[in-house]
Amino acid sequence: DILMSVIKVKERVYTLEEEVVTFVAEQGRITCSPLKFKADGRDVVLHGSIGFDQSLAYKVSLPVTEDLVGRDAFKFLEGQLISVPIGGTVSKPKLDRKAFQQEVGVLVKGALKKAATDLLQKEAGKLLEGLFK
Repeated sequence: DILMSVIKVKERVYTLEEEVVTFVAEQGRITCSPLKFKADGRDVVLHGSIGFDQSLAYKVSLPVTEDLVGRDAFKFLEGQLISVPIGGTVSKPKLDRKAFQQEVGVLVKGALKKAATDLLQKEAGKLLEGLFK
């Protein structure tokens, strides 16, 4: 429930893909193969492990949406995926909001760099066209 509220999913029924899920137990942890499901029409992937001590080490990957990052950032991040780390324990799961914010920051920087590079290439192309006319 905490995860769905953070990723701003309103529905309470999730559609699981039809697939085989595998589990491996080693070094005090149970790791499952990625679990794919739909929530509010979004493709979400959950993967990671749970410790025999009930500790969680999961990541949820999902597409960036405007309601997750805001309108301005979404212009640059549309089509990108973001991962939300989940730690804590089974009874008290914790989303690593700082890591989530850092990942959004990295994605925004990358998108801005790409936008700036694209703009420079476009302007350089115009300059070259002007020189050869």
